[in-house]
Amino acid sequence: MKWEVLEQAKKEAAKILGDDSGIPQEKADLGKLAKDLTDAYSAFDEYGQDLRDSMAKLTDTLGKWNDALKQAATLYEKTDFGLDSKADAQKIAKARKPFVVVSNTQIIYDRAITEMKTIQKQYQEIMKTKIPFP
Repeated sequence: MKWEVLEQAKKEAAKILGDDSGIPQEKADLGKLAKDLTDAYSAFDEYGQDLRDSMAKLTDTLGKWNDALKQAATLYEKTDFGLDSKADAQKIAKARKPFVVVSNTQIIYDRAITEMKTIQKQYQEIMKTKIPFP
């Protein structure tokens, strides 16, 4: 099977080079591979909407979780646990330390959200790629 895009390029080059041009013959059947690739994209995209919806739901849920973690971290970083903030400053500081785990967990989810958004963007870019094929 011929890939028309390539065949047209060969014709144009032959006009420039002349009839005795040494245009090489490719080893792979690019026409068949282009059709196979187009078919594979189409088959994959049948499930693509489910994938996009699942990624969007996961990203949204991660965002809500992360927002809640940020709120909790702020709450524990600022609370005085009902103590006198000046008189009991050392005790309050020690009591806040175990809650650092909340802040650290939130940082992990910040990264997870960034990665999910990157994956979503990459997926969208990949699916925009179209092989010029008739």
